Amino acid sequence: MLPFSFSRVSLRLYQVIIPQNDNEGKSYAPRHLKFCERLLAEFGGFTSFEAFGGWSHNGIMQREAVEVYQVAIKSPPDFYPNDVNIDALTAMAHKYFPDQTAFMVSEIGVTMITYPKKEVEHA
Repeated sequence: MLPFSFSRVSLRLYQVIIPQNDNEGKSYAPRHLKFCERLLAEFGGFTSFEAFGGWSHNGIMQREAVEVYQVAIKSPPDFYPNDVNIDALTAMAHKYFPDQTAFMVSEIGVTMITYPKKEVEHA
């Protein structure tokens, strides 16, 4: 027998990718901070990390620094207040980064938060 058992909470994991700079090359840092504050207020938490994205435009590789945000929402989506879903996350991104014409927003799938519980020894 393992010394621990686990309780679990099932969540849906969503992700949105947002450039670090606007279309003119100016830093979005202040907007990213406000976006983080909104994610905290709406979802109670988030994970973010820096990455690079690339695509081809007229045969030339375009590369851009991006911030990847992930939020976990209780499953099913309508269990969370305000029916938060992928459309709400998209609308939030457009509100804080209006000069962007598109965002990559994904529903990653089911994720779990696990809490270890120490087993009690029975004599």
